[in-house]
Amino acid sequence: MSESATSGALSNLSEREKKLVVLMLINFCVLSIAGAIYFFTQSQDSTRKEITQYEKTLEALQEFGPVYISQQAQENGTSDADAQRFSADVLKNNRLKLTSFVATHASAVDIKIDNYDEDELPLSAGNKDGGPIITENQIKIDIKEGEMDKVILLLDRIEQSKEPVIIKRINLRELRRKPGMVRANLVISTFIQKDPEG
Repeated sequence: MSESATSGALSNLSEREKKLVVLMLINFCVLSIAGAIYFFTQSQDSTRKEITQYEKTLEALQEFGPVYISQQAQENGTSDADAQRFSADVLKNNRLKLTSFVATHASAVDIKIDNYDEDELPLSAGNKDGGPIITENQIKIDIKEGEMDKVILLLDRIEQSKEPVIIKRINLRELRRKPGMVRANLVISTFIQKDPEG
């Protein structure tokens, strides 16, 4: 319908009918906005729940992962390399410097690390029974541009190392204008165990 036909149809309406049309349009707009807000809120709630669940899972892994691996190795009497990496003796004597550890492996596969961000997170402050004090040392690294194959080699070297480290998070994004190249964000952690003081 053309603009002139629409304006002609509107001019043929009585004042009451015009008001009803305006009210219908306002109601339609309000309902549309309310519907959009509802679906947006539902989506946000769902995303928030998923994030909370992931955070709880990561927290549980951080706190109990190394201890569980170590306990399983002792109970089974195995000499599994992964289990031994997180044994109480190793964690008590852990002097690993994550920045130099990652830099060494990145240099070996010709990857440039653009940013290092270190953090220290207390996981357990001991308890009444004299439980250990466990601290997580964490490093976030940003690779703005790297060949996919080399990034995979870097991850493999870190995983295969004999150091008490875990790769907690990997985020890879393909660079659209550069086939075979990715941007990578990694979170790598190591753990230190101390006996409670006095």
